[in-house]
Amino acid sequence: MIVGLITALAMPLAFGDTGASEVGFTVAPKLVVDLQADYADEHRAEVWTHLRAWARVPTGSGVWRFEARGLGLAQSADSEVRFNQFESIRSVSLGETQWDGSLGNTQLSIGHRIETWGSMYLLNSVDILNGRDLRAGPLTPLEVSRVPTPMLTASRRIGGNERHSTRAEVSVLPIGAWDNVFIVGTDWSLIKPGMVNGLVREISAWEGDPLTESFLQDSITAVGTIAEDFSPQTGNELSQLLRAQGAAPGPTDDLELAVRLRSNLGRHDISLMGAWMKVRQATPSLDPVLVEALKAQMLPNLSEQSELLSALEEGIQVVRPRTWFVAIDWAAWAGPLSLRAEGAWQQIQPFSTDWLGVTESPFIRTGAGVEWIHSTNLGLMVEGKWQRILNPSPELWLTQPDHFQVAMAGRLSILADRLQFQPAVLWDPTFAEWMIQPNLSWRPRDSLKLDMALLLLMAPSSAPQAFVEAMDTSVGPLGYVADNDSLIVSVTWIQ
Repeated sequence: MIVGLITALAMPLAFGDTGASEVGFTVAPKLVVDLQADYADEHRAEVWTHLRAWARVPTGSGVWRFEARGLGLAQSADSEVRFNQFESIRSVSLGETQWDGSLGNTQLSIGHRIETWGSMYLLNSVDILNGRDLRAGPLTPLEVSRVPTPMLTASRRIGGNERHSTRAEVSVLPIGAWDNVFIVGTDWSLIKPGMVNGLVREISAWEGDPLTESFLQDSITAVGTIAEDFSPQTGNELSQLLRAQGAAPGPTDDLELAVRLRSNLGRHDISLMGAWMKVRQATPSLDPVLVEALKAQMLPNLSEQSELLSALEEGIQVVRPRTWFVAIDWAAWAGPLSLRAEGAWQQIQPFSTDWLGVTESPFIRTGAGVEWIHSTNLGLMVEGKWQRILNPSPELWLTQPDHFQVAMAGRLSILADRLQFQPAVLWDPTFAEWMIQPNLSWRPRDSLKLDMALLLLMAPSSAPQAFVEAMDTSVGPLGYVADNDSLIVSVTWIQ
């Protein structure tokens, strides 16, 4: 269906073709098997399938590009793998679909676009124009990790010559951009499988006012029965609804502007960037009245029930404030080495606190990296990033006022690039957590690629599995999902 859609869109333009048109697609199913059954509600086996279909059509006025994306997830209902009880989530979205051309000396790109900022690959600190697809965590293929958004970008050279030049670039995002996440429903969600049902079972056993205790317990049990019947697709739709809360009501209230100055100075590239934007990640916030009720572990009495009902109407809200963003990026080349450095300041960023609270603070973020390329068959990359929250809360959740990360990746290929070994490591010294992912890739022919990988997550403390345990956990972002150690087998078909 996706391939047919892209082909139908591209064909009318191909009659004005001034170059070679291209149409293609990829289908990439990925089987993920958890190495250990950590708890009863965990999805022990998953199949993530990413689809892409694209077309590129040169015309006399420029180049048209079309892309559609699809995501399918089939997962075991619990830690017992029974193929007749698999659950599924499906979504289809518009990918990079745009026109690239020129108007005089001005280069124009307009459509559903991706615009990349910064030169670092593994721990980029400044690439903020597009949201990220975080639904599958580290299982997301790099080529679909950025989420396209409606955007107009105009670029013009304002000085220099062919060797040393400076370009000014302006981007307009009429509806902004945001990260794509599953808040509930998968092993990579903020609220893990079984957390809601387990919480409902706990609440139904709480004690309270003798006059209303039995009624409230029965009502909560009934709610739990409904929650148990929720399908993963329903959880996906709920995640989309929560994210939509961060959208402004007016037609231009989500408008964003971004500028970049790029200077090419021979072996050095320097970029200055700035944006007036809304933050990309929708941070969930739980009503304080509900938080106090959960901490007390007591059913409300008659005088408290009206306040609690009002809090339930609010439930979980999301926070996406508007902010200024300023950044600088530098890259240089010296023989086989490529050097990179970035720095950024953001005026406002929501950070989660215990019990799904939210605090806002400015932050600074900086990073540096080096890449060594011995040949087309051998390379190594190391990058580091530091984030400093300038006005931190003492109750930060899944982060710290000073957060350091180091990432390493390598590549060794043999047999004319048919066989590749690609190890990757992410080290979080702030929380003493690790993620290690060695990957072996074999390409028997150009249209087929086979991969096998291990995903190993290590942390000093066990990953939280119950809602109450998760709300005040002291683990970091890798420790939160440390129960997802997996064997990964994937097939990519390319046409």
